[in-house]
Amino acid sequence: MGGTLTIGDILAKGAAWLAVKGVEDADVQVQWLASAYLPARRTELASRLADKADQQFTERMRSAMVRMAKGEPIQYVLGEWDFRLLTLKTDSRALIPRPETEQLVSLVLEEPDLKAIPSPVICDVGTGTGCIAISIAIEMPSSKCVAIDMDEGALSLARENALRCGASVEFRHGRNLVGFGAASVDAVVSNPPYIDAAGMEALPRHIIDHEPRVALYGGVDGLDVIRSLVNDAAIALRRGGWCFLEIGDGQGEPVRAILEDAGFSSVSILKDFAGLDRYAKAHIL
Repeated sequence: MGGTLTIGDILAKGAAWLAVKGVEDADVQVQWLASAYLPARRTELASRLADKADQQFTERMRSAMVRMAKGEPIQYVLGEWDFRLLTLKTDSRALIPRPETEQLVSLVLEEPDLKAIPSPVICDVGTGTGCIAISIAIEMPSSKCVAIDMDEGALSLARENALRCGASVEFRHGRNLVGFGAASVDAVVSNPPYIDAAGMEALPRHIIDHEPRVALYGGVDGLDVIRSLVNDAAIALRRGGWCFLEIGDGQGEPVRAILEDAGFSSVSILKDFAGLDRYAKAHIL
């Protein structure tokens, strides 16, 4: 790539090179990079293709594509990613926020029982980037959101994101519902590690080589963390409190059994936009 190339040249050459390197949807990925570095909306790129690419843009695109060719996810390369109403800082300290988790947040925000409580206490367990807790804090400002993570690195990233987004969130370091006594919480929400041993072997390299394993692996059957969390939630939740979980496809019935064994009722297993089992929702009597 040289300074005399057009933006269109860089997009075409870059997409072709990344495709050879095995990067999926290379053309779309290059468009995301160009949109961030110009900056311009992706819908505006078509009108910019004939523009000459300056040196700064060319070098930033080159550097980013070298990283992506080595398998690094574009979310880490860009250093930020959109989630619902937020633009969050993203790096290897935490799992990349995904669209499926946006729908998990919607389940919490749309629950009538929580809307009826003047100031519900909502705990996000395994907060990672903080995407769940920060979204709830901003979109349900009456709530008291507590974000918990056992990894100090992830917790530091979540704190940075809360500051960046202007969200009022309490952060705690520890496992599950650390520090919460019996019947003290109105809702527990979590995107826990739920990938089983076989699933870990099948993950694409850009995930397994770069995203934190502790945020992915849920034990041999993928349910170790869920079992532990559900038992803690059954104690910490007030009567009528809710538990919202993101789960793996095929885990619906095992998760239902875990919730019911812990004393939860009205268990719902809900699908994501792709039609896959993705969420469990239940309340404690």
